[in-house]
Amino acid sequence: MAVYYDGLASGNGMKIVGRNFGFTQYVASASTDIGGTSRFEFIPVGALSRLACLVSSQRVLSSGVGTSEATGFTTINQICYEYNGYSRNDTKNGKVNIISEASGSMIQSDSVGLQIPALTPFYVRYYHTFAFLPSGTPTASAIAGGSLAAQAWYYVVTRVMQGIESSPTAEFTATTASSNLSIAITIIDTKSATADYYIVYRSATSGSTKQYIGQTNGRTKRFVDDGSYAVDANINPPASGQNYLLNRIMAKATDCSTHILAGQDGRNVAFGAYTFSASGPSFIFGTTPVCVLGDDRSGKSVMVLGDSIFSGLGFGNQTGFYRQEKGMWEAAWNDGEINSLNWSFSGATVCEVVNPLSSGGGRSRLKSIAYADWLIDELGTNDIVLGRTWQQLAADKLKIADICKRNGVKYVPTTILPRGVGYSTGCLTIAGQTQHGTESQRQSFNTWVRAGCPVTTLGVPDIAGTPSILVYSFIDIAASVEVNSSNVVALNGGYWKVPASPVATGLVLNGTPTATSLPITTSLVLNENLGRVIKFTSGVCNGQYCTVKSNTTSGFVIYAAGDTTMTGIPVPSLSNVPSAGDTFNIYDSCAADATHPGLSCHTQIAAVIRAWLLANVI
Repeated sequence: MAVYYDGLASGNGMKIVGRNFGFTQYVASASTDIGGTSRFEFIPVGALSRLACLVSSQRVLSSGVGTSEATGFTTINQICYEYNGYSRNDTKNGKVNIISEASGSMIQSDSVGLQIPALTPFYVRYYHTFAFLPSGTPTASAIAGGSLAAQAWYYVVTRVMQGIESSPTAEFTATTASSNLSIAITIIDTKSATADYYIVYRSATSGSTKQYIGQTNGRTKRFVDDGSYAVDANINPPASGQNYLLNRIMAKATDCSTHILAGQDGRNVAFGAYTFSASGPSFIFGTTPVCVLGDDRSGKSVMVLGDSIFSGLGFGNQTGFYRQEKGMWEAAWNDGEINSLNWSFSGATVCEVVNPLSSGGGRSRLKSIAYADWLIDELGTNDIVLGRTWQQLAADKLKIADICKRNGVKYVPTTILPRGVGYSTGCLTIAGQTQHGTESQRQSFNTWVRAGCPVTTLGVPDIAGTPSILVYSFIDIAASVEVNSSNVVALNGGYWKVPASPVATGLVLNGTPTATSLPITTSLVLNENLGRVIKFTSGVCNGQYCTVKSNTTSGFVIYAAGDTTMTGIPVPSLSNVPSAGDTFNIYDSCAADATHPGLSCHTQIAAVIRAWLLANVI
């Protein structure tokens, strides 16, 4: 694994700084600015005198996880550090705006000159945009003069911003006739202040490939095609509607105070001089570097590769319970103990990380390995469900382990948690859990991990082999929450542990309940029941289960039938509307949807992870 900028190699003291990175978002190019700025707080373990950002984005062929990487598409990035009341731009090669190649990476300058004591908050503001399209479709009309043939002509226009060409506008047309053999084109673009110039392409038939005929003089919005331009058939506009994979943080509620919304003017906003709006604990179009680096001297830099489970899914996003504070990884350590890079997001697979040609643009996650001391790898459940055998998954894990070994990084896989397809009782009973058809593959993989990831003499994963020298140790996140069909904790038991008793019993509805709102007579603590499962014990809903989305001090908001917002999978919900006087009990479920741990389960597994961190890192 190459270190992308030798001056910031881990061997020269640069470490991952900060916490809670690692989420991604697909965004399609459009007529509005689809970039934005994000401002994030970091608390380094050791004192810092140098800072840098590792920046990476991929252009992908279509939306969704698991598509092929491509090269040659670029984005514009800018870094601004803020500390002690002043801001300092990161200016590699003397330029404020940096062009970062899509399938490569870039370390911004490390000479910003900040001096930050240990445990002192500082901020990194990251500005990211594309060369977006003109804001409207140009218009055209035939005018006197010129030498074009008398016929209909078809055009598109692209916008060039700092050398980056946008996708084309919609096709527009005009028809020449008689003495009007020129076409005057009027470009519509309310964001022209950030354009360098516009390129015009033409064809003789609608819908056919457009060919280059010329460009405007600067950002002027008028172009006249009079037949004098030499058409270049080898230059065609970029493809329409391109999708970009952005490295995106899922910030805490107080972290992002300067996110510019899509559709605003997209100018240089690194110093916060223009209109911003805070958008809460989760936001769209906010982007972040792969990681922020510093010359931290703690020697405790931990990177995480994970999916929705390590990203904290399994309970709702609510103030005070936000999953990036209560998720099993973040709950396992305290600020000031380690520097963390959480590269986890929903649907992630090992295959997409190590086999980009077959499974997609996940490889950018590997670019941070050289700056970590430990890599914890929780990926795997999605690989198995998508058809990978345990041996294929294990072989892919060893590829990552080999990269870690060559960078002096300790590789630590975890076991894979149970996964079900049936959860009619919210995993409050064994009978209500139906195992996924790939359960045997998950169990074999966990057995392999617990045995030390053994391999044959040829390095092929084999449970009967010798523990791999590429693997430092493992974390058994499944052991304490997995049971057998008798609800007895057992390795490879195959089921989520069922709670022995309710958290509360005999709660009584009052007021006017609905299928998603349950007012009660008992006083509650705000959101203390987040993600828990309710079982009705009387009334028309007797015996039905539902899942808590949030709670006030006097009632519950529960997920509606078919709602997938908590984890991407529908959770148990009511099929009837209860009435005042109906009663129910409430439980801490290990996993309401049989795949993503609930809050109490995250807490339990966090204790396992913390024990490992205390023994090996902290």
